[in-house]
Amino acid sequence: DINARVPAANRFGATAQGRNIGISSITAVNDREFLVIERDNRGLGVDALVSQTRPFPPVASKRVYLIDITGATDVSARSFEGTSTLPADVTPVTKSLFIDIAAQLTAQGHPIPEKLEALTFGAQLSDGTVPIVVVTDNDYSVTQNADGVQFDAYYDPMNLTQFIEPVPVDEGAPAKKLQLVPSYLLSFKYAPGALKLVSWVDFDKPEYTVGEGSSKGADSWSKAIKVTLSR
Repeated sequence: DINARVPAANRFGATAQGRNIGISSITAVNDREFLVIERDNRGLGVDALVSQTRPFPPVASKRVYLIDITGATDVSARSFEGTSTLPADVTPVTKSLFIDIAAQLTAQGHPIPEKLEALTFGAQLSDGTVPIVVVTDNDYSVTQNADGVQFDAYYDPMNLTQFIEPVPVDEGAPAKKLQLVPSYLLSFKYAPGALKLVSWVDFDKPEYTVGEGSSKGADSWSKAIKVTLSR
C-alpha cells in the first residue's frame, strides 16, 4: 500500500524493496511484539539536497509499526531469494500502525528527515508514561564526487526549494543563513490508549532544544509538539 500514499508519477518500482524502501530498526517490546521503523529514502537529507530535484519527491513512509509474531511461521532456515511473493505455507506476523511520523511532522510544519534509523525506550516517567525516542542519521551532511572528493551539503531551512552547490569539506557555509543537514531526536511519551510527541530536537542547534511545557529559544524549526494519537 506504500504507493497508494504518493502520486502515480512518484511511485516505487518492483525492485525498490530493500533499496529505496526498507526496515531500519526493530525494537523488542516483549517476547512476541516489536516496534519496527519502515521508511523510504525520501525527505530532507544529503541525497535530496544534491539531486537538484525540486520539490523533493513526496515521502511515502516514515512510520513505526507494531508487529506480533504470535502464530507466525519461523522462516529463519528458509531462503526467499529471487521472489517477492509470500509462499502459501508461510503465515506472516500481524502488523498495525503505531506512529505515522511523517504525518505528525507535516501537521506541525516540520521538514521530514530522510533517515529514521533508531528507536529505543526510556525508563518509566513519574506520570506513568514510557518515553520512546526516534533518532535520525544525517550522514555527516557530506557527499562526494566520482573521484572520492568530499563536500559539505548545505541548505536554506526557510527555502527548501533552493539548490545550494556543495562546498569542499570544512570550507564553511557559503552564506550565513545556510546550515548543514541536522540530526534530529523525536521524543514520544506512551501510555495505554495514547501516544504523545512532546519534543523535536535539532542536535546541531542545541540552543533550540525544547520539551513539553517549555520553549527555550524555540523558533519555527524547533518547537514543542503536543499531538495525541489514538491507538
